[in-house]
Amino acid sequence: MNKGSNRMKFLTENVWLLKEVEKCNLILIEELKKERLKEVKNILDHYYFKGKKLRPAITCLCSRLDGKSSNNIPFLAASVELIHIASLFHDDVVDDTVIRRNEKSSKSRYGNIISIYSGDYALCQGLKIVERFGNQKIKEEYVNTIHNMVRGELLAAINRFNYDITKELYIKIISYKTASLFQLSSLIGFHSDLEEDVRIENIKKFGWFLGIAYQIMDDLEDMIGFEENDSDLNQGYFALPFILFLNNNSGDFIIKNKLTEKQKKEIITTLEKKKLFGKVIEEINHYLEKSMGYLKIFENPKVMEVFSSISSEILKKSKNTVKNYLSYLGKDI
Repeated sequence: MNKGSNRMKFLTENVWLLKEVEKCNLILIEELKKERLKEVKNILDHYYFKGKKLRPAITCLCSRLDGKSSNNIPFLAASVELIHIASLFHDDVVDDTVIRRNEKSSKSRYGNIISIYSGDYALCQGLKIVERFGNQKIKEEYVNTIHNMVRGELLAAINRFNYDITKELYIKIISYKTASLFQLSSLIGFHSDLEEDVRIENIKKFGWFLGIAYQIMDDLEDMIGFEENDSDLNQGYFALPFILFLNNNSGDFIIKNKLTEKQKKEIITTLEKKKLFGKVIEEINHYLEKSMGYLKIFENPKVMEVFSSISSEILKKSKNTVKNYLSYLGKDI
């Protein structure tokens, strides 16, 4: 199943927010213009201006929760996106990604070494922006987030092809590698002059649980590879649907080199018959509801409506992914 690069519906339906996110894009363009080497510019352009821009949008939205914003927000939103971009360059190498966003991946086009250094470059740019526009607390949170993401990736790598992986360990992994960046996206946009502000904890938990829901959705989509895309299972990364499958499968299930057509159908059939797809959807909805619950203390209907739309899109996309899997049962996958 191809993962498109089209922006999420919530962004195209809110022109005011789209304009805010475009400011973030302009900053990325300006940062890239500072690079004197044309060859480097061409490579970095591969991921800099594409994608859903969900994380910068979250930063811009959270900056309006208390009714005020700052001229620094587009810069801070760009710094968050640069962490995400860096992770894409690195993931291309680690996961041996061939296709990303319906195009050849950076690794396929430029090779491993250039992809790794491109990710490092993006990360350095993000750090430089935060150094210029962030206060001390933001700088600390930024570095801590990078630290947590690396911890999550290490934990994921250590547990490749771990057939005994538990749901709890899986949630821990995605909390570090994904939820931490969603948390930063939320926190870096919110302003408070108070040293001890209960709203800050609410913002952090909102981003954390939203990130968990988003990653479960993303892993559901990447579980089994179709057409030119490889699957997470072939790489040994076992996500929630497959963990539920293993817990409900009486026989031994071992992936040798790649999933066979028979194994793909067995996984989908078991998940359907034992209503495990439904449990995955319930889990996503659970984290979305927890996430939105932490925003109830804020009184900004305009922003809350957009966040509600984001949650609805995540849930809808998850359900559509399940439908896509089921549609393959009668075909050669």
